[in-house]
Amino acid sequence: MNLASTVGQVAFGFASDRVNVFIPLIISSVSTTVVVFTLWLLGTNFSSLIAFAVVYGLFAGGFNVLYARLATVLSTLSNNNSHASAELWVYGLLAFDRGLGYVISGPVCGAIMNTGASIPREGEAEAITSATAYRYLMLFDGIAFGLRKSKLRPNLNLRDYLDQHRVSTSVQLSWFRDMAQTLASIHDRRVIVADIRARNFLLAKDLSTIKFSDFTESSLSELDCDMQKADDNGYSIYTDIGQLGAVMYEVITGEKCVFDLFKGQPPGPATAAWLRRDYLPNTEEIWLGSIIEKCWTKRAFRSCRELSAALDSATI
Repeated sequence: MNLASTVGQVAFGFASDRVNVFIPLIISSVSTTVVVFTLWLLGTNFSSLIAFAVVYGLFAGGFNVLYARLATVLSTLSNNNSHASAELWVYGLLAFDRGLGYVISGPVCGAIMNTGASIPREGEAEAITSATAYRYLMLFDGIAFGLRKSKLRPNLNLRDYLDQHRVSTSVQLSWFRDMAQTLASIHDRRVIVADIRARNFLLAKDLSTIKFSDFTESSLSELDCDMQKADDNGYSIYTDIGQLGAVMYEVITGEKCVFDLFKGQPPGPATAAWLRRDYLPNTEEIWLGSIIEKCWTKRAFRSCRELSAALDSATI
């Protein structure tokens, strides 16, 4: 089981970096529940127990490595609740929840085992799966894994949503204003996000709220730092604004747009650099094109507060 768990952790960790984290989360929870209710609950011999140990270890063991990515997704920021260390707090709460489960599960499982069923004697391998006490334990384990999935409701990823839907200009403008105001608040806290793209925004199911997520590439500057001069290996508040402009373009046109700070650089180690204008699409014929163009012109907006003011003055 431990060997299978190692393989599962590598596989689920790899998947969580490339797809929505809730996909491997649901796969782990559902698969583990099914395995418990089939291979373990219905198993009648030693071979079925071996199969259960391997498959269970593969899917259940992979769940734990999702915590870091899950904390990133859940630690979203809004205008009224911005904190650079939100991800650490969320991860800490998830780890505390897991530790609490470790402590409580021992006495709970012991109580379940003391339901009156006898413990199988040495050599009675098949009795393990048929003893009433173990059946109660199997039901408890399967239900517990099923509930792990139901606790969390995934938000909508903006990029995935745009692949299938278009939204009205009024909703777009509301999103852009929220994005700019939130980014201004993030910069006020001396944080450079560094990785702003459509996939790193989450939507409420009613589309009323859009929030930042994934601060794995962000950096925190000194409290007395002048953010207009701050530079972290090429990343700055201006690259954040440029990347946000690409997200705005993507929302308005439906076409993917990446403000890639490494595009056009020679192979080998490189430092983030301002993207050449000819690598970006034309904005002359689109709504809010002049604002997006200023986002892509370094220091045209001296701060995200200026971008926010420009969006507040925009009309539909």
